[in-house]
Amino acid sequence: MELFKRNGCHEVLELGCRQGRDTYHFAREGFRVIALDCSETGVCQMRERAKGLCLEPVVEVLCHDLRAGIPLRDGSVDAVHSHMLFTMELWERDLVHPGRVPVGAEAGGAEPVLGPQRPRPSLP
Repeated sequence: MELFKRNGCHEVLELGCRQGRDTYHFAREGFRVIALDCSETGVCQMRERAKGLCLEPVVEVLCHDLRAGIPLRDGSVDAVHSHMLFTMELWERDLVHPGRVPVGAEAGGAEPVLGPQRPRPSLP
């Protein structure tokens, strides 16, 4: 989060958002979030929760299977975040190599950072 703020990021793409714990945390911290997940049920639940938390203006949730690539044009987001996606049992051949992650150069092009996981904030 602090890395994104230091680099002037405003819009974050979250890959494999699941129930949205990180999505809502980013939104509450002032980021606009595009959250992707392959579960239609989960996506519908996230949309309802975003509405209930009055975060609809800053949270866009899309149902998308990342094995088909990332459905955004280059430069459409400032940063990319994924907490659990890369722990899934996906074979490299299952994922379409996106070429470039759609991160904008305006914000310094902050790339995804993999590192030790910190405890996530609990949801209300």
